[in-house]
Amino acid sequence: MCFSASVSFISSLVLLLVGIQALRLSKSKCFKPLATIPLLFAAQQAAEGIVWISPLDSLAYQLGTYAFLIFAFVIWPIWIPATLYQIEQEPIRKKVIYFFGILGTLWALILLTLIVIYPPEAIISCHIAYQFTSLPFFISDRVALFLYYIPTITPFFITSKKVFPIFGIILSLFLLITLYFWQNYLTSIWCFFAAALSIFILMIVRKKVVIKSYSLE
Repeated sequence: MCFSASVSFISSLVLLLVGIQALRLSKSKCFKPLATIPLLFAAQQAAEGIVWISPLDSLAYQLGTYAFLIFAFVIWPIWIPATLYQIEQEPIRKKVIYFFGILGTLWALILLTLIVIYPPEAIISCHIAYQFTSLPFFISDRVALFLYYIPTITPFFITSKKVFPIFGIILSLFLLITLYFWQNYLTSIWCFFAAALSIFILMIVRKKVVIKSYSLE
């Protein structure tokens, strides 16, 4: 992931196995997108592994950088609300999550446009620092992070399934920790922490997490 090529590829393999098992055990159609999340993280971390080992002027380096950032800034703001929308059953909460999904899609399209216009770079040192865009003059880095947080994390606090607010709290704490210790490597390291939660997704699918109002059917 964010520490070395070997860590990236080993983590990707572990996530792949977790994702395959989660998808195999998922008995409900509405939980399939949730079970797919570890597989998406596996692909994202494999992309970062390619960034680690590729020469800076190579096509593999460029493709790995683009792939990682597309996962981080385009796929997740869309996939997370869509996943929770599929799971949620209460009509009002479902509509609110749908609204955040629209916001996530709009922000993802803006970020995708900026990634295309301004070619991203990955500065490799002890971690990887992604420099991918030139934001509009009226949007600071913190505002951009807020606009990303709202559709990507807020839906966890809206759903009626009691386990998901725990996800939101943990991801928010990871964000604060990353901002404090590794602000320059936020994209890479926060994704490292987020991917680690994939094991809880497997637990949910296997009904190992006992929560009120949780049902696979």
